[in-house]
Amino acid sequence: MRVLLRSTLKMARAWRIKQALRAIYATATTPEEVEPLLKRWRSWASRCRLEPFKRLGRTITKHLTGVLNGF
Repeated sequence: MRVLLRSTLKMARAWRIKQALRAIYATATTPEEVEPLLKRWRSWASRCRLEPFKRLGRTITKHLTGVLNGF
C-alpha cells in the first residue's frame, strides 16, 4: 500500500482517487457535509487525466441532487 501511495503510476493515482471517494461515502452523513467534499473530489477527478474518473465526476455532477439525497 505504501508503494502505491508514493507511486506516480496511473494505477496508483486511480487508487488514491478511488480511496478518497470511498472515504467521503464512509464518513459524510448529511448533504450539507458531503457537498463540499464531493465538489473537491470532482475537481480532482476532472484534472486527474484518467478518463474513467473524469467521466464519473461528470456523472456525479449531472446527478448531484440525487446523490445528495442519498445522504
